Amino acid sequence: MSDQTLTLNNITSGGRSQGAEEPSNFMDHGAPLPQHYGETRTVLLPRDPHWMYIYWEITEKTYVDLKSKHGENIFITAQSVVRMVEVNPSLQPLRSLDVPVSLDAKNWYLHADKEGGSWYAELGLKTPDGRFILIAKSNLITLPNARVSDIIDEKWVTIKEELEKVLEASGGGKVGMGSLELARMLAQRWETLAQISSWRGISSISSMNMTMGEEKRKERSFWLVADCELVLYGATEKTATVTVAEKPIELYPDGTFSLRLALPDGNLEIPIEAVSGDQKDTRTIHISVTRKTENK
Repeated sequence: MSDQTLTLNNITSGGRSQGAEEPSNFMDHGAPLPQHYGETRTVLLPRDPHWMYIYWEITEKTYVDLKSKHGENIFITAQSVVRMVEVNPSLQPLRSLDVPVSLDAKNWYLHADKEGGSWYAELGLKTPDGRFILIAKSNLITLPNARVSDIIDEKWVTIKEELEKVLEASGGGKVGMGSLELARMLAQRWETLAQISSWRGISSISSMNMTMGEEKRKERSFWLVADCELVLYGATEKTATVTVAEKPIELYPDGTFSLRLALPDGNLEIPIEAVSGDQKDTRTIHISVTRKTENK
């Protein structure tokens, strides 16, 4: 039986203007985030294998245009909904689900009835006669699977020097445990998995050791393997530059991003920094993750 404990600490620092001198005892929390950005849009983010998070903004002009086109009472007579649309690998819609929401809430959690699907969302109004009036369409996301992946990515099958670089890039080299120790731990875990796989693959033994082999197989007939990984996601302005553990990452066109990281035992420090397009403002978020795996 395996008990796995994860502890996450999230520390956010406000924006700061470059080139300004600050006293050592002064903490700049930055300007408060604006309540709106003057653009009608909605953004969809994956939270876990079965949940998504959506937030939106609707400008006053959009409200006026909708009332002008569909009637002054359209927001009273029609139901506000988020239409969840699942798509296939070719991005063709497979099905849609309507979730009633309150437009004043400006954000909502959406439940997916299966893991690993690709979705986008449409914020809109559903009239009594069944018509759907689109207000804004979100970006496309793919939910993670709720299990250990059966795909072995070749980038993890690498020599020790390259593995150290991977660990250092993910923040592993910046915590109390050194990269070499983490590399040894990963190697030991993979070796254990390989041994378990070989135990299951035993198909024949010699007649002289039949009794001993049967006893070993009985001892090893029940087994358990478990592991976990980390999904990091977020959003910022479309023109911003974002780094994770001092490594630049590519943003989606709407300013969102997501990464899948290995999660070995020990402490993992993940600094995330965004710099505005004009290079004048910076915001940082520091996430600390601790994993402890116990085998009994």
